[in-house]
Amino acid sequence: MASTDRRAMCDNLPERVVEPRANLPEVDITKSPGCLQEPSAWKQPNSPVSQLSHDKRFSESTAVAEPQIPYDINGVNATETKKRNTICGLRKRWFFTLLLGASLAIAFGFGVGLGIGLSKSNNDGTQGGGNATVDSDGQEVLLYYQLSNGSLVEELHSLANFSASGLNYSFTASNCSIIDAANIADGSALAVVSLNQQKYLFYTDSESYLYTTNSTTAEGTWSDAGQLHTEQRYLNQTSSAVPQIIPHSPALAACYFADVGVRLYHGLSGPRGRTGVGQIAKTEWDFLRSGSTGTYKTWTAFDADAWAGIACSGTFNNDTGILQDVYMKGSHDDVFYLRETDGDLNLRITDQYRLSNYSAIAAATNTRRTGDLRTTIFFRGDDMTLKKVNYTLPGPQSPVPVSTTIRLGEFTKLAALWPNDDGVIVVYEGAPGRIHATMFDDNGEIIANNTLAT
Repeated sequence: MASTDRRAMCDNLPERVVEPRANLPEVDITKSPGCLQEPSAWKQPNSPVSQLSHDKRFSESTAVAEPQIPYDINGVNATETKKRNTICGLRKRWFFTLLLGASLAIAFGFGVGLGIGLSKSNNDGTQGGGNATVDSDGQEVLLYYQLSNGSLVEELHSLANFSASGLNYSFTASNCSIIDAANIADGSALAVVSLNQQKYLFYTDSESYLYTTNSTTAEGTWSDAGQLHTEQRYLNQTSSAVPQIIPHSPALAACYFADVGVRLYHGLSGPRGRTGVGQIAKTEWDFLRSGSTGTYKTWTAFDADAWAGIACSGTFNNDTGILQDVYMKGSHDDVFYLRETDGDLNLRITDQYRLSNYSAIAAATNTRRTGDLRTTIFFRGDDMTLKKVNYTLPGPQSPVPVSTTIRLGEFTKLAALWPNDDGVIVVYEGAPGRIHATMFDDNGEIIANNTLAT
């Protein structure tokens, strides 16, 4: 089913609500099916979902009955009307104005479970899960995007929304909040990992330096954002570094590796390297490794394109142990991936898929698939259309990419999710200010489609 144009549905509504002291009538978009509505969790002060909102502006106290209730001229409770006309604490008309001018950045993570390109070992510690795996106590998905005023939005969605049947119908986020991402650049690349109730978010400032903030509490409170400092180790020498990536580059990915910790892959600015396209570095937080000494930079890929995206598969097994593939754009506009172990990479595989400049890359692994384990990657081809490639793990192999009719902009960000056996979902910005989610089957046919934000 084609996605619904919610804005068009709201243009000719018969019912209007006029707020007290307003000079002009304002359309109440909550009156039309398919338009964004206030999530029900916002109306439930004791809802555990609503506790994820860290901004004091969005907290609500338990309602107390008052003898006098203000009503507008249409006989509607004016207080409730005001609540319905806000999104993330902003007036809806201002929210949409900001969104329409946004250079959106998108990332996925699981509210209780896993995030983009991230995996987590099961109880036996042998088989990792991919970014479509959900823990038994978590059935939620997190969506991040940026408004044109720089505000970073976090939306909490039910996993049921991302089934084939759920995606074909209108739905809204369960909760929405604004993250205080200090100094975030317009159109910043975003990377996020989530493990249980811990979330780690990375972004860039206006000078393309990396910043990070995290949320490690059940209430979802985010720490003060700060510039990322790493330790570089080379020939037993240690030095401090402040990573900086290429402006507008989507070369940023955060991945979780079982028994190691968080691995951040990012492009490096400055000299374009021996291949003329830059370099990709890996910074590792080895907080799960025995005898951990903290954050450090472990390697640099000299023939990777620092002007293009990076994505990780979920972890998987072969005879050598737990592995993870990291996808990048090579120096000749092709896709290549590095196979990571719990120590370091041990394999480089190149596939001749042509990527356009500044192409984002997104990956999703279906570890709940019956039979073979599969990772799907998405990228923008040199014809500016979305491409889809399925890898059966552990491979190696060189599958044929599937072309789609979806055209992408030059700086369009991508995210991918494989929530169940219905299909794999890619999230992207379509028309300016509209975030779309499209589900594909194994043959590349579209089986569900919807607009997540408009």
